[in-house]
Amino acid sequence: MNCQNEQKTFFFLIIIQVFLVMTTTLSANSIEDIEKKADQYIKAYVKMNQFSGSVLIARDGQIIISKGYGMANYKYEIPNDSQTKFRIASLTKQFTAMAIMMLEEKKLLSIEDYLTKYIPDYPDGDKIKILHLLTHTSGIPDHTEFPDFNQDRRVYQYDITRTIETFKNMPLEFTPGEKFKYSNSGYILLGYIIEKVTRTSFENFIDQNIFKPLNMIHSGFERTGKVIKYHANGYALNGNEIIKAAYRDISNANASGALYSTIDDLYLWDRALPLLSLKSSSKG
Repeated sequence: MNCQNEQKTFFFLIIIQVFLVMTTTLSANSIEDIEKKADQYIKAYVKMNQFSGSVLIARDGQIIISKGYGMANYKYEIPNDSQTKFRIASLTKQFTAMAIMMLEEKKLLSIEDYLTKYIPDYPDGDKIKILHLLTHTSGIPDHTEFPDFNQDRRVYQYDITRTIETFKNMPLEFTPGEKFKYSNSGYILLGYIIEKVTRTSFENFIDQNIFKPLNMIHSGFERTGKVIKYHANGYALNGNEIIKAAYRDISNANASGALYSTIDDLYLWDRALPLLSLKSSSKG
């Protein structure tokens, strides 16, 4: 998902995961005081139609608050709670990056590999490394910024190969490694590489190698037509009026933004990251 585009349209049903590092002064407060203060702060935004979603606050590995605010569905008055599933948009990229590092650990690829190893005819692919794709330094233009995106690829289904064709022959915006510029296109390519190396779908690889091992049973890949229980609807603001958000076939985002999750599942992910990093560094 493109961060700049997402800022232009305010989406109500968002997911917030907060991990507070308590100071000495704050640690003296009871859990009840912390929850009360959080409630007062968040409910003020809810009242102004500035927030609707789920919040998790934890300290020292202990969950203090895990609850919802506002509505997952305004029409049927279904409130958000800790089990509400949200599109996590570009947080998907964290899982894509981890998948790449897992494959490197298994020696199935290297982040120093050039793109031509996986797409031989990719223009300037002999200059673009997997590392550049991971770090948004490839120079490949972001396909979500193209004029046809909102009218076409935001709405209709595009598989990953067809999406790559929309930017494959576009000139680089700068020499790979020279600058940083956020690009969803790079993570689309990483998804393609994952699928080519593993000979399975990005969805299946993430499910089998991350979600299931971490018991993230409420997380997954949002596909068109898939029924997802407890999934929040999307809303936007028109002035101060809550309206339905514009339709988006999020499956097109693939490895750049097609996953959904809950705050409790993302907490499992957060807790696992230091262990995964430690494991990786110890083997290095």
